[in-house]
Amino acid sequence: MLPLMAALCMALSSCSFAEDGNTHSSDEITLTPAADIYSGADDVINSPHSAFKFADGVTVSGSADINKLIMTYKKDSEKDYYSRGEAICKAAFGDSFDKDLCSIVYSDDNKDEILRFEYKNGGEWAEYCYDNSFMYELYDGAGSVNFQNDEGESLLENVKVLRADDDLSGTLTLKNGNTTFDSYKNVISDTANNSLSEFVTPLKAEPDTFIAYDAYGQKSIYTHLHFSYCGVPVDYTFTGDIKNRDNELNGLMSYFMPLDMWTVSCSPDRADAYVARNIQRFVSSEKIDSLISFKDAAAILDRELAKNSRYTFVKCELALCSVHTQKEELTPDEFDMQYDIPVEYTPYWIFYIEQDDGDITDLVSANVYSSVRVNALTGEIYVLLMNGEM
Repeated sequence: MLPLMAALCMALSSCSFAEDGNTHSSDEITLTPAADIYSGADDVINSPHSAFKFADGVTVSGSADINKLIMTYKKDSEKDYYSRGEAICKAAFGDSFDKDLCSIVYSDDNKDEILRFEYKNGGEWAEYCYDNSFMYELYDGAGSVNFQNDEGESLLENVKVLRADDDLSGTLTLKNGNTTFDSYKNVISDTANNSLSEFVTPLKAEPDTFIAYDAYGQKSIYTHLHFSYCGVPVDYTFTGDIKNRDNELNGLMSYFMPLDMWTVSCSPDRADAYVARNIQRFVSSEKIDSLISFKDAAAILDRELAKNSRYTFVKCELALCSVHTQKEELTPDEFDMQYDIPVEYTPYWIFYIEQDDGDITDLVSANVYSSVRVNALTGEIYVLLMNGEM
């Protein structure tokens, strides 16, 4: 636990700057009591900066109850598979759930190795996977999130994107009925935090992005959810590879590992598909009493970013993040599963870079941003551009 600091703590009076790939570090950091980390944010946003600017309307606020999270992957027993699988099915199918339609699928090569819990009832389908992910579909194809033809052209039409802090009172028109975005948000939140609480508690799952669209002549909505702990979001966006010399020499790759869920539906009162990946189990939390404030994180960027960067930040927040390192040939969906190994999520200031919502062709990537991140405990900077540029 970091000690509470009533006074500012200066590591060094001079600044040294090291660059390794897209990672930067500064020896000059200031730690501030957690209660004061948002102080002066408006002044920072409204001031000129040489390497970046803030878009109109950007504000920064949030919880001052900051914690380090310890999460882990757990190896499920057969009993766990049934318990967690049935919880998913009850959330999906309600009173129509039939326990006799559940089964455990074993590996062909090893009859003692459980691959997944499975539920099938005609077109209704659900599974809880061995890699701590789950999915259900109330009809075939309900979970599709990539709408492109063979030439890679988007099949999405009339796309409307709303964020959680937008006005959600507008009418949401879906194939199976009308509602409002706000009412639908409550439906999804209730499913995540009550019906699926086994996968969420003591964290909370919160919808943050809503994309209403037409595809194949069907009006539907995609909703992205992120986790939070004591009001602080847990990282929910994939990032580009963190480039550094050690990784290049050893055939490794590193990236920030998100926790998120999403839903797809054409019904106003339920999610017709629910998908969760990378669901880790909560182990413990540790209070953080002092960290780098937003004002000082922006000052670090002022000092360290190249003056011609010209980034436009459209959103800024403190989030709990974890860097994952694995073999370079694996994709983020194929990472090595290590059970009962502590995974730490610690606070970072994330400065999200402007993106074009009008160019969405893949619903999952709609919530993937380029970003600049500052480790709120060490001052280390990560410049993570999704277009591959440095």
